[in-house]
Amino acid sequence: MLAKRGNELTSAVTQAGYTINYDGYGLATMSVKYIMDWQEDFNFEQDWKRGDACLVLGYEHLTLIRASMTANEGRTITVNAEYVGLTKGTSMTYWQCTVSSAASSEPIESHPNFTRLVVSNIGGILAGPAKSDPSLTLNNAFFVNSKQGQGALPAWQFVGFLPENDSSKKVNIKAGVKTYFRPNITMKCMGYTTDASIAGKVSIATWNVFTGDLDELKVPEPYNRIASEIDAKYKVVDPNVPRPAARNWLCIASNVEMYGAIYKIQCEFMLSGWAGWDKDIYPKSRASI
Repeated sequence: MLAKRGNELTSAVTQAGYTINYDGYGLATMSVKYIMDWQEDFNFEQDWKRGDACLVLGYEHLTLIRASMTANEGRTITVNAEYVGLTKGTSMTYWQCTVSSAASSEPIESHPNFTRLVVSNIGGILAGPAKSDPSLTLNNAFFVNSKQGQGALPAWQFVGFLPENDSSKKVNIKAGVKTYFRPNITMKCMGYTTDASIAGKVSIATWNVFTGDLDELKVPEPYNRIASEIDAKYKVVDPNVPRPAARNWLCIASNVEMYGAIYKIQCEFMLSGWAGWDKDIYPKSRASI
């Protein structure tokens, strides 16, 4: 690698005006301009490689991510170098988290309180147990038996909520409702690390389930309380629901790339419903960061 210091232009000489930026999460970037003589054995691609240490005294912990060269008059060259690194003494930045919330249309039968009260604070029971007579169900819920024949067990299929025909009774506002909007919460996390083992764990974590508050990833406040705070507001009250029934996160996308001599990690998680992601379908994560 090129010498770090020198009064002659036979080696790279740092020019005044270099800039350093900190993103507030532990990542530092630096832009430096060097000038040096053109030499017959000069090899730009070999002498300015990704991952090489910064030549500025005190910033050797930053590593090269890209460089460009300009040929000047008088057989000198100018090299513009960009470096990146973490705050001294650290191996991982703080996670940068972005939370998004949207709603998706789901069949009304998938509502947790469709046939019985499972989750509190989201209304009462919508239809109740399936019966052939809508007058015996809640909100005039109409079911049909899709299996006929002697000895056949009933297989009830929900058809819909019927309007109230009795003018002396309240209007059934659920008449015709077939779907409901279920909130979907996703969280994107981005961080940088010098630890290859951390990068490796994240790269194989896609479709794995992480604990309710993402303890494995050590995400910062207030993002580390999203699942538990929602669970505290909407509690499972049905004693027949298997325990524990709690929200957790499913990793639906992950990406790891080299960034200079460090690793850039990006993950996207989706929050489950009240019962958590089905452990028989989605494996529990073995990643611990």
